[in-house]
Amino acid sequence: SHLKSAQAFKISSFVGFFPADNPELCISVMIDDPKHGYYGGQTAAPIFKDIAERSANHLSIPPEKEELASAPMAAPHNPGTRAQ
Repeated sequence: SHLKSAQAFKISSFVGFFPADNPELCISVMIDDPKHGYYGGQTAAPIFKDIAERSANHLSIPPEKEELASAPMAAPHNPGTRAQ
């Protein structure tokens, strides 16, 4: 039925700003019905990173390699499980 296919539809997203100390860019990545995973950190964050790096290069914004490498990733939220 049409209702079942609509319920299975997913959107994965990731939003970030760059650079952290003095933001010049805010980038939002949305993936319509992702095929491999659905958490934004798995699917959209790598695309955000690529866009941020290319944009920073184009706009001559110096990289913040230390902050990017040490920034913690948020744990995926799964409403069907309890935190331990």
